[in-house]
Amino acid sequence: MASKLAHQHVARLLATDAQGAQGESTDPALVGQGMMKLYSFYEPSLVGGDYWIDAFQSISVTGVDNKIQSKNVINYNSSDLPKPLPDPLPDPSTRVRQMQRFEVVQPQFSIPLEDITTHYPPDGHQDEGRVLPHVVLSDPHLPWERYPGREPPFNGPQSNNRESAPWLAVVVFDPEELLLAADEITTLGIPTMPIISVDGTAASPTKVPPSGAYAMSVQEYLKIDRFSRVDYDDDPLFAEELQTSQEATKVIFPTKDLFAQLFGTKDKSYMAQYTGLAHVRNINTTGMPDAGVEETGLFSLVVSRRTGPPNLTTPKTQMAHLISIEHFDDTIARTDNSTPTSKTNRIGLVSLFSWTYTALPPNPVNFLDSMINIGNTTQLMKPDQGIIDGLTTANPPKPKLIKRLDSGYIFSRWRVQTGEETVAFNRGPLVPAPVTSPTTDNSKIKWPGSSNYGTDYQILDTDLGVMDVSKSITSSASAF
Repeated sequence: MASKLAHQHVARLLATDAQGAQGESTDPALVGQGMMKLYSFYEPSLVGGDYWIDAFQSISVTGVDNKIQSKNVINYNSSDLPKPLPDPLPDPSTRVRQMQRFEVVQPQFSIPLEDITTHYPPDGHQDEGRVLPHVVLSDPHLPWERYPGREPPFNGPQSNNRESAPWLAVVVFDPEELLLAADEITTLGIPTMPIISVDGTAASPTKVPPSGAYAMSVQEYLKIDRFSRVDYDDDPLFAEELQTSQEATKVIFPTKDLFAQLFGTKDKSYMAQYTGLAHVRNINTTGMPDAGVEETGLFSLVVSRRTGPPNLTTPKTQMAHLISIEHFDDTIARTDNSTPTSKTNRIGLVSLFSWTYTALPPNPVNFLDSMINIGNTTQLMKPDQGIIDGLTTANPPKPKLIKRLDSGYIFSRWRVQTGEETVAFNRGPLVPAPVTSPTTDNSKIKWPGSSNYGTDYQILDTDLGVMDVSKSITSSASAF
């Protein structure tokens, strides 16, 4: 959040005009309290990748005969000119044009943990299996900072700039769907996962990650058989940087059949559905934790299209993964035409964040329902309403007593100074209705400012003949 505020401040400074007036903010207008505005996507100015800057000057001159002459003055690479420079200079058409290459670096195999604002269901908590888990990101651009593919609809905004496919997706798995056998780990060549065999029994991995995501470097991931991982081979940086990258990442290995079920095949692709599973929310964060001064809250959300098992009879653990779907279009096409095929039916997907939760059977008792039920079935802090209602029909009516009980007073046992036991009115500090001070109703009552004796604060209800010792008990307790 701090870095985002700093970037916004820089943006405001850059937007300041020449006269020093404050420029327009690059963020949308602040919405009202309790309001929310949705955006189908929030693409940055430049997505991750390689770019080239080509600069030239165009000079135009109007001659005496009102003819306009123009010429483009282009920057050329001086290294292709001989030294010393010949006179005249070589024909510009034979010289190399000078262009500047630069790379926009965006997350690809890992994302900063601080970008995760929250996720639902919370880690370790529980909810019905039918809920759609989702992740809330503090960076509104993050789901669109890379293009997931090279062909429509995965290579940028589509449908008259109304939608753009994200490169992130949330997928929910059963734990057994990500559990690898020892022979699969060996075949895949997963690093840091040695296989042991104890007393001649079946080999097993020494340590299985709780989330099903295996830690490794990008270089180690790309060394896995190319038919058992995502097709990064056509990535512009594959040969130059990725194959030697030591960046840490985590990889899950679902089956290829499950991969085809979730993301489709060459003839039947579900990839386009993920376009509608990410959006941006603009909310008013005034008064919220970690919000800046007059902060416009822009958060991106990525929602899973897969729930937990909907027809559970017992609670079941689920694993939710925020994965990269970059190059999935190439991977799907290659999987259908994979010759030769890999030796395992698993495929490695890059997991950027993960958590576990418990999916519950339909109609479970959860915190929200419990609070709603308490609110619908409880009453204010006073005697049961049925008792009070019964007094209204008593003969003769007892309005004075009803008023006392309805104000939160109760009867309590009380021993007077002479030793006899009787009853008295008493109430605590939490009452269902405002209670006026007796000193405002009866000018004859003069309470001392302080006293060591509770009896100084006793009040006799002359209508009912019962002593009110509420202030007396409070004063005695404070005296100790």
